[in-house]
Parts: sequence; structure tokens; C-alpha cells
Amino acid sequence: MKKKLTVLLLTLTALSLFAQRQFTDMAGRSVELPPAEEIVTIFTANPTASVFLYTLDYERMAGWNLTLYKDAVPLLPAAVRKLPKYGTLYGNGKAVSDEEVFAARPQLLLLMGELTDDLTARADELTARFRLPVVVLDGDLNRMDGAYRLLGEICGVPQRAEELALFCRGVIDRAVTLTATLSGEEKKTVFYSLGDGLETYPRGTALSDYMELCGAVNVVDLPYDRVLGHMNISFEELAVRAPEYILAGSFANSPANEGSVYNRPAWKALKAQVALIPHLPFDIFAKPPSANRIAGIIWLQALLYPDRVDYDVEEELDRFNRLFYGM
Repeated sequence: MKKKLTVLLLTLTALSLFAQRQFTDMAGRSVELPPAEEIVTIFTANPTASVFLYTLDYERMAGWNLTLYKDAVPLLPAAVRKLPKYGTLYGNGKAVSDEEVFAARPQLLLLMGELTDDLTARADELTARFRLPVVVLDGDLNRMDGAYRLLGEICGVPQRAEELALFCRGVIDRAVTLTATLSGEEKKTVFYSLGDGLETYPRGTALSDYMELCGAVNVVDLPYDRVLGHMNISFEELAVRAPEYILAGSFANSPANEGSVYNRPAWKALKAQVALIPHLPFDIFAKPPSANRIAGIIWLQALLYPDRVDYDVEEELDRFNRLFYGM
């Protein structure tokens, strides 16, 4: 009897090992994963990964790595409204505890962001720390379609992934084509406003590159802290640069509104058009820098070049919201 039991256990173990799938993630790391049907729970390591997984396959989410806006919650599918809010395993913000990760019983950890040595090292560290496979996805907009296809294959939802991938690629290619038709004089100047109104991201940052992809010229070309990425400028420096548009993001960690600093006489004297960046269910510009930025491209080009876009912005954003967010 013992011999038969031993043979059975060895057979099951061999079958289990045979069922394991080998993937190369977007950081070039080899990752061994179980079959898609055995991946019930995925623990996202940072807000970028959290939103990305939500758009593809929210039923596998362990929880959120970001705080949802209160007015966003009713817009989301019921299955995700009460998911726990965790800290992060990568990047800024409160760290999640090991106990919380183990309690969620995930089969996979997902990390998404700019591919750097630091990110890759963190993924390897998390693999050793939790003895779980860690998949890295590239947060670069131009590789987002590839990120969807890889995660779709991992989760066993390739058709859903392909639909999202094609939408992303179509929006980005359309934006690049429009921008290529603009002369230097035609490009609109912008100031991305955060924090107290004077916090921003200068040229040379990923967020500035994102605006430039849409045909915008970032008026802030000052040195900055490459670790933080963002910086503060004085109102005098902003006035000298005289942007045509102020893109108003979060103000004191809340969505910008008409009653923020932009209503003050000094700001009105800039004669810039203030555009409040849509924030439901997620800020469409950069918080976090995930699939929500695809909606940001649609919105920004329609704002800056309404006579050059070939789509109705409300219809296009509605299409995005239904496809990516299930709204």
C-alpha cells in the first residue's frame, strides 16, 4: 500500500511540475507560473499594477494599492468596491506588511513601472522574500499593448487582453500621427499644476514626455530632482513662461476644482485656460501612471486641438470607460 501511495504522490508531483508554465516577463526575467485556472488571486505591488490588473481581470485582484476617490466607488463593479486597501511593495507610500500579503494567499505578485535596475532588483527581492512568482510589466505607454498581451496569456484571457491592447495601440498611434502634423508654432504651451498649484513635472520626465506625445509643449524646463521627478516653481517663473493652458491635477491630494487657487486674481491674470483633469474613477493623467493615461491622451488632444481630432471626445471617453473600467 505504501508503495502504491508513493508512486501516486510522485505521479501527482510530476504532473504538477509538468503543468507549470515558463514565461519571460517584460524585464527579461524567467518566471515559472501555474496554469491560468490555478491563478485565483494576484497581489499587485504598486498602484500602477493595481489599476492595470483591474482593467484586464478584476476578479483576480487581492485588493487595491491606492485610495479610491469616494465619488468613484459607486461607478465601479460591485466586486471591487469593498476590496481591501493595501500599502505598496514598490515605490512611495506606506508599505504593506508581509502578513497582509500571506493572508491574501496570492499565487502571483504583479509589479508594473518604468524598467530600471531598481525595479528588477525589487522583483527579485520579492521573489525570494515571499517565495512566490513575481511578474514585471513595463509601464511605458508604447509597450502597454504588449503588457496586456502578456498578462492576458498568464491569466488565460487572451481575447480580452487583445481587445484592450488594440485600443491602446490605436489611441497612441493616432496621437503620434496628429502631433507629427503640427508645426512648432501650432503646438500649445501647457503647465501641469499639482499640489499647491505650483508643483509640477518639468521637461525630461516621463510625464512631460507624455504631454509632448500629445503635441503639448511643457513650459517648465528647469533642473529638477531626478529621484522625486517633480518640483516646485515660483509664481513669477510661471508668469514669465505664460502658458496657454493650465492642466490642473490634484490639489492638496484632492481633485482640482474651480474653487482652488486658479480662482484667485493672480492666476486669472495669467490669461491661461484652466482645464480640470478628469479624475473618475482614476485621474486620467498620471495618478497612477497606468492604463488611465490612455484616456488622458484622448482628452488632452481634444482639448488642445479640437479642430484637428477626428473623434467626439465624450463618445471616445465613454467607449474607453466601458471597455476598460466596466462603467
